[in-house]
Amino acid sequence: MHRKCGDDYSVAFALTILGAAASTQGAHERAHELLAEARTVAQAAGELWCESMAIGYTGLSLLANGELTAARHALEEALRGMRESGDARSAGLMLSILARVALADDDRERARGRLKAALAIQRALGDVWGIATSLEMLASIALDDGEEDAARPLLAESLRVAWTARGRPEIVAALQSLARLSAVRGDPERAARLYASASVVAERATAYPMRTRRPDSETRIAEVRSALGREAFGEAWAQGRAMTLDEAVAYALDEEPTFELAPTTPERDA
Repeated sequence: MHRKCGDDYSVAFALTILGAAASTQGAHERAHELLAEARTVAQAAGELWCESMAIGYTGLSLLANGELTAARHALEEALRGMRESGDARSAGLMLSILARVALADDDRERARGRLKAALAIQRALGDVWGIATSLEMLASIALDDGEEDAARPLLAESLRVAWTARGRPEIVAALQSLARLSAVRGDPERAARLYASASVVAERATAYPMRTRRPDSETRIAEVRSALGREAFGEAWAQGRAMTLDEAVAYALDEEPTFELAPTTPERDA
């Protein structure tokens, strides 16, 4: 319909969404075909923002396929286009994804710089989901560097922001990282409860599988199970699974649950 009407902007946008969907399904070759066409149509129409979106999703597809250098180049080009078109929110998103590329390339310093730049944009815009994600990623880097004391306040803020925004993928990430912190500090029982609570929230966040299924989480849970023993782990896991979301957040923050927190934005679950 858009082709018939000569609406090149909508053609390019639709192709971008189709390309993103193909990438999510693992059909990266098809995704690149659709996104390349989207970019060509948007460029011919002089639609810089739409062109940049197509380039950005191409970068995401390349990242998912393990092509780090190509992904970084595409995402940096998309970032430039977002900045030129005045889309600060998407620029912050591109910076966050570039941080993931840097982490995959074992460049924690570059990742830290990208995240701090993203966080500055997200705070200025009040992008609560972006803020929660950037804080959690910064905390994860701190944990990788053995900086547990630096990680704790970052994770506490991330969880508070995510909880207020009812961002379930962000809540899962914060709970999992706080569980990791507990394990590092020698409290595997607490870690098991937090991992279990995160698993319940993840089951409700069905629209965001890439955000809630971390490749390292099963390994870390297995380490906690080994440290506790089968019976003690099973008990702690059951206790964590039995917590309400209020209780899990309060437990993670070492507070009493109030059951009075209300969402300020729509819930991010399917």
